[in-house]
Amino acid sequence: MIANFSEKEREFFKKIICDYDIRTDGRDRMSSRSLQLKQDIIPSSFSSLKITLNDSQKEILIVIKGDLLKLKESESILDINFANISIESINKLEDLKIKKEIEEFINNLLLNKINKDIFFVREENNKKTNFFWKLYIDILLFDNLKISYLQIISFGIKHAMINLKLPKLIFLKNEISEISEIDLLENYKDISESEKEIQLPFDKIPDILVFSLINNSLYIDPNDEEEAISNSIIIASKINNNLESVQSIGSSVDLNRIVELTNFIKNFNV
Repeated sequence: MIANFSEKEREFFKKIICDYDIRTDGRDRMSSRSLQLKQDIIPSSFSSLKITLNDSQKEILIVIKGDLLKLKESESILDINFANISIESINKLEDLKIKKEIEEFINNLLLNKINKDIFFVREENNKKTNFFWKLYIDILLFDNLKISYLQIISFGIKHAMINLKLPKLIFLKNEISEISEIDLLENYKDISESEKEIQLPFDKIPDILVFSLINNSLYIDPNDEEEAISNSIIIASKINNNLESVQSIGSSVDLNRIVELTNFIKNFNV
């Protein structure tokens, strides 16, 4: 939801930013907001992360859990749930639309990058049974919903994925009952810790950068005021300093801005 500023307030913010080249929170055009990260705050989850924005003390909580399921053709391996806690935002159509856009954007990015190691095949009596870990990513935002949060949320999800403790499976046959069983390698002391867990290829998960285009200038990781006065919001994804995709919400973006964006991304470290 774009901040509800009056027209005079929008003109005021635009004049300060454009005429004096000063952002309302003191950053330069290509500096992201300062964050604090705290990991493993929910021990019962596979991974959890709390993000605190230093300037506003607003918080985002990311929790990843999983279920071991038998694979079906229609079954998705990811379930992303986005919830924001704000009385102003409850059931607003605009917020629901943004919520869906963010969920779909993150889902599409991650689905192509998830490692096949989360899938397991058990073969018994010439019959194969496919199992997999279904991941549930819950994102809790203690603020109104804004598309500009996408950069911070995707950054948090990537770090939560790096810290993900996803157990490998072992298939056993009970000698007494002769019934096949599934167990987790994490239950075995004689196996090294590195062999017990699945390491997802987090280096292949894209970094998402969000820019506000105001007049003819780009501002990374826009705050409320900058999002409200933007000509358009630009969402770029990158892997290993290479631009992977660019999309614009609002007015079209000229070629010079795309070139500037590409050059910036080559030298930008998240």
